[in-house]
Amino acid sequence: MFVFSEKMSIFAPNYSAILMRTLKLITNIIVAVALLVIAASGGSDSIYRILLVGTLLICILLGYLLWRARVYNRKLASENRRLHAEIEQNRQELQLQPQEPQQEQLELQPEQQEQELRPEQQEKKIVQLQVAPVEEPSTEQQLFSRICKLMNEEKPYTEETLNRDVLAQMLCTNAKYVEQAIRQCSKGETVSDFINRYRLENVARLLISTSDPIAIIGELSGIPSRATLARLFRNAYGMTPSEYRNITPKT
Repeated sequence: MFVFSEKMSIFAPNYSAILMRTLKLITNIIVAVALLVIAASGGSDSIYRILLVGTLLICILLGYLLWRARVYNRKLASENRRLHAEIEQNRQELQLQPQEPQQEQLELQPEQQEQELRPEQQEKKIVQLQVAPVEEPSTEQQLFSRICKLMNEEKPYTEETLNRDVLAQMLCTNAKYVEQAIRQCSKGETVSDFINRYRLENVARLLISTSDPIAIIGELSGIPSRATLARLFRNAYGMTPSEYRNITPKT
């Protein structure tokens, strides 16, 4: 359900500020050098004009870079909004049970299907339905269902110490069984990835539903390290938590 992006969006918010500081620093250096040269040359007008022209050219160049930075930030914000829309769409699709569309399609035209079958075929179909055994979920699927129920109801992922062994203790089972169930039923995820997915989803919810600082949200979600939170969130959502909060409408 995650969207991955290689864009360096983590540096975008400070790009303009860095250019402004660089512009001020270079301007101050040029002015200082100009004053020293003028003082050493006895105030020659030609040297003063040369330094003035050079200063203006550098300011124009830095102004152009600043304009390009603003354009880049706008494009990046647009890309982040697109990524957010894809994330929400993927999340909604994953929340739907895969069997529901098939069941709805079968329920839409039951009479038409019955009319297309001849009496002999209808009788044969009834016999097949009576004889066909009901497929029960495997041991791994049953355990995975218990794990998901535990994560949704008790929210143990909010504790930093949650791992494979702790999950096994809470479910009164073996840690190896927990690892196998998650890997088989969650498209090859490791236990750590599975737990972090719940944590990051909780972070995303709190970012748009509260105004708490990001550091507090990380602690409430089981990720107290700000650096770790920024890295995991960017890998999963393609942007930083701050960018996600800024482009997402409040609920």
